[in-house]
Amino acid sequence: MLNSTRCFGEFQGALKAQDIVKVARERDFESRKARKLGSVPWFWTLILGSGTGRKRSLARLSRLAGEMTLRRISRQGFHQRFGPEAVAFMRGMWEHLNTVTSFQTKESLPGNLAAFRDVHAFDSTTLGLVARLAKVFPACRTNVREAGLKVHTRMSLCRGQAEAVQITPERVHDRRGMLLDEREDLADLLLLFDLGYFDYALFGAIIRAKGDFISRLKESANGTILNVRRGCARRHVGEALNQAIYKGPAVDLDVEFGGNSKAFLVRVVGIRNRETGEYHWYLTTLDSDAFSPEEIAEIYRLRWQIELLFKN
Repeated sequence: MLNSTRCFGEFQGALKAQDIVKVARERDFESRKARKLGSVPWFWTLILGSGTGRKRSLARLSRLAGEMTLRRISRQGFHQRFGPEAVAFMRGMWEHLNTVTSFQTKESLPGNLAAFRDVHAFDSTTLGLVARLAKVFPACRTNVREAGLKVHTRMSLCRGQAEAVQITPERVHDRRGMLLDEREDLADLLLLFDLGYFDYALFGAIIRAKGDFISRLKESANGTILNVRRGCARRHVGEALNQAIYKGPAVDLDVEFGGNSKAFLVRVVGIRNRETGEYHWYLTTLDSDAFSPEEIAEIYRLRWQIELLFKN
């Protein structure tokens, strides 16, 4: 097993110290007062120390920092480095690492997706923190852990890298932390959402901005069927969406959601699971002449790339 000093050296070969210092200076984290524990060993202590061991404590992290710097680092001295600048610094490192490890696609988007300039996926992941940070980063379930943060990410699937990152307390809902300015130009952009972002106001805004999206459909979501292409009898036009009226391997409908001036028309497709017989439902603006229900489901699977980004 590698000891902490050797492990520190192995990681230094993958990420240069000057890159860490550069980001630290940009985020006002590199301080002359912190000569004993600079941004480089502080960063690696947090990364290496947070991912190992059954218990995480400031005392253990400060001892690890001491082993890396060959100096005595007190628990108080290590704790003093935490603050808004530390949060900004770690966010900057996240963005930097996503840039240097990203891949560039050699070809344009395949098939009918070539009409889009990019496909963006939205998701978040959570990280546990030491209990002392509970006031700034309260966790969702305090009986499991007291402090935690959530990393909200918008990923370009064409470039394979994070377009934007935001760090919030773990309790912040995905919809509140999402990185989408609804006033931006969304034309020729396809957006992929999971259920954490399901929101009629969001979908209506994207449609008005000439953007396109695919989202999972909530089981409780209901609307009015206005057109049937596949999967149920046409006599159900004008009835509620949420009924046991569907048959066949795929369903393809036009449905109106919302009410009054906020109502919007969108396509709903369902793909039946052969093993369970249940349908997987999707909400989308993609044209029925260009994209079949089966293709909608395949495109949505591209969202798995953002899961791989978090795992890496």
